[in-house]
Amino acid sequence: MSRRNSMPAPPWSARMQSAGEVLQAYLSVETKLKHDLDAAQRLGQPESVTALMGKIAAAKLQTDAARETMWIIRREEFSK
Repeated sequence: MSRRNSMPAPPWSARMQSAGEVLQAYLSVETKLKHDLDAAQRLGQPESVTALMGKIAAAKLQTDAARETMWIIRREEFSK
């Protein structure tokens, strides 16, 4: 049950489920990189911090693209 009114969420199509799995994978990578960045900052490793910030920026772009893909699929499915 994921809605406030205790109704189950509507089932997702196969395309939406696949897009959701891709988004979840990118979010996991982004989260791991942020944890690595925190550790590098605590350890005082400026080269690692710089590299990780670039990787986080790239991961954020991928996450945003996956999120947009889900919105596109949603619009296509609801316009039918």
